[in-house]
Amino acid sequence: MNVTAAHAVHEISQIAGPRRSALELARQNEFSEERAGKVALVVTELATNLAKHAKDGEILFRPIRDENGAARARGIEILAVDRGPGMPDVPGARRDGYSTTGTLGHGLGSIERQSFRNGKHDTNKPLRDKKTTLRRVSRTCNVDSH
Repeated sequence: MNVTAAHAVHEISQIAGPRRSALELARQNEFSEERAGKVALVVTELATNLAKHAKDGEILFRPIRDENGAARARGIEILAVDRGPGMPDVPGARRDGYSTTGTLGHGLGSIERQSFRNGKHDTNKPLRDKKTTLRRVSRTCNVDSH
């Protein structure tokens, strides 16, 4: 992954940094305010989950460019990486209302509604002891053409 930005997220106070960086990347690539807001929401929710549930959490993101080298990115790829315990009930956690911390339980559902291509390298099958979640937000729509 050609990383544009990487942010450690070990506690709640570290959520704003990745959100601001992702929002700036979206604006630099001429995302509409609505689409840039989706990027910010996805990064915020992923970072919040890292801060609450993970160990050694990190958010990485980069622009997704067309092969023709267009100046504007067609989307932003967001990768959350951690060494946490994993989710014991991934399907349950994806449903709105599911929470292990007494919150409203809308986080994963929001992430999935605002982005696409859940490239989760399953929490039950760690990649070198790391759990990852991959999400993408396109500049124009939630349809992944690749």
